[in-house]
Amino acid sequence: MRDAAAILRREEVESVAVCLLHAYVNPEHEQRVGAILAEELPGVPISLSAEVAPEFREYLRASTTVINAVIRPGRRALPASGSRAASPTAGVEAKLLVMQSSGGVFSSEAARRGPSSWSSRARPPA
Repeated sequence: MRDAAAILRREEVESVAVCLLHAYVNPEHEQRVGAILAEELPGVPISLSAEVAPEFREYLRASTTVINAVIRPGRRALPASGSRAASPTAGVEAKLLVMQSSGGVFSSEAARRGPSSWSSRARPPA
């Protein structure tokens, strides 16, 4: 794992997904891999399938973990809702909306205002 981590560090990865077979039953080895990667790649988000989607069916567990790993670095880069974006879109106002599984959306402003401002189509996650 340390050799693999050295390669990942050299390649300057922004995030790592780990999905070991049957980790949903016994996450011990996957957690150890995650601990080694966290030591070797400080500051790099590590997504473990046993934490993200601890369920039977490797494809769904792996794909969910990979999606989680892909979006984690991007969340840091998203502008705060209503903030001015940096170049090349300087002067363009960005608004961040989060889509819910119900089909509704909510903004970070609504989340800050609290439940009294949420409509039936604009509820943050439970």
